[in-house]
Amino acid sequence: MADIDFRKTALSKSEVKFISTFLRFEFALKESGFGPENGPAQVDWDRVANVLGQDFFRDIQESGLTKTILNRPPKKQVTRDHQLDWEDQDPPRNVCDLISGIRRVRNNLLHGGKSGDPESDSGNPTRSITLISEAQWVVEQALQRLGQVRVHFEGKY
Repeated sequence: MADIDFRKTALSKSEVKFISTFLRFEFALKESGFGPENGPAQVDWDRVANVLGQDFFRDIQESGLTKTILNRPPKKQVTRDHQLDWEDQDPPRNVCDLISGIRRVRNNLLHGGKSGDPESDSGNPTRSITLISEAQWVVEQALQRLGQVRVHFEGKY
C-alpha cells in the first residue's frame, strides 16, 4: 500500500497558531459559562458579542489593524446546485458581525481549503495570511477584555 501524501495538509506557523488559539478560546469561553444554560456544550457567540459590546467593535475599528476583515471580510462557503462555491460577505457593522467574520476565518481555514482558496486574489496574494493575522489579533483583544475567559485560556485556575 502506498504512503498517503500529506503535503496538502501542511500549515504555516500563523495558521497553526490561529487554529490553536481559536480552539483554546472556544474551550475557555465554555469553561467561563458562555454556553447555553442547557443543551449542547457550544459557545453562545451572541452572548460573547454582547459582553464585548460595541466599544470593543469601535476599538477594533479605530486600531487600524483589521482593515481587511472590516472592509473585505472573509467569504462564506455555500452550495449551489450541489457544488461548493464562495459568497462575498458584507463588511461588519457591529460586534456580532465582527465575531462572525472571525469565526468564518476559522471555518475557511479548517474546512474551506478542500474546494480552492476562498480568499485567492491576484491583486493581493497574501489576503488569506492577512485575514488570519487580523483574526488572531481580534481574538487576543477579546481575551484582554474577558478576564475570566483569559484565566481559563491560560490554564491559571
